Amino acid sequence: IYLTAVYEPLLTLGKDNQTLEPKIALTWENNDDFTEFTFNLNPDAVFSDGSPVEASDVVWTFERLRNLKGSPSFLMDGTQSIEAVDAHTVKITVEAPNSEFLNKVSAPYTGIVNAEAAMAGGAVGDETASTADGAEGWFLENSVGSGPFVLSNYAPEDELRLARNDAYYGDAPAFSEVVITQIQDSVSQAQALETGSVDVAMQIDADTAKSID
Repeated sequence: IYLTAVYEPLLTLGKDNQTLEPKIALTWENNDDFTEFTFNLNPDAVFSDGSPVEASDVVWTFERLRNLKGSPSFLMDGTQSIEAVDAHTVKITVEAPNSEFLNKVSAPYTGIVNAEAAMAGGAVGDETASTADGAEGWFLENSVGSGPFVLSNYAPEDELRLARNDAYYGDAPAFSEVVITQIQDSVSQAQALETGSVDVAMQIDADTAKSID
């Protein structure tokens, strides 16, 4: 929920859960054997601080994802080169034909990060990232994406607060704030729902749900 609200990927899955739709990339194309992919970025896309989303940010984001060697790094497995053709064009070459690569760049973990802001917060994108990157704590307090919301506050095991991104280049979110509260058990979630202290409960089991009027 957090990643998709704050960080936009190049592409996104359509409402039919089958086709890909534009997100930061307005258009894209691939060669016949699915080893080269070219993405043309939306020139209107900006990060939450108002700075433009550029090809260099995409390159840095993907290289960092690959070099961190964390569990989502498999999304960049087999990438031979990731290059900025110009300020709004990115070309990615993979080592072997991969028809699933376009689906990979629609995953929430591939959300594009404001490279300059992230590096100022201690993030590292090069080959030393797995040991030198020290931005995990910084990312839990700051958001540097282009999505419709920004991180307002995160209290582990308690709540996550998102605020509307006033710099968002797309349709403005209907809500000025979204609060996600962690409630440990199903019964307490149901009670919070019934009293109106929450609008949505996501982990109510079937037996508890039967008791809700």
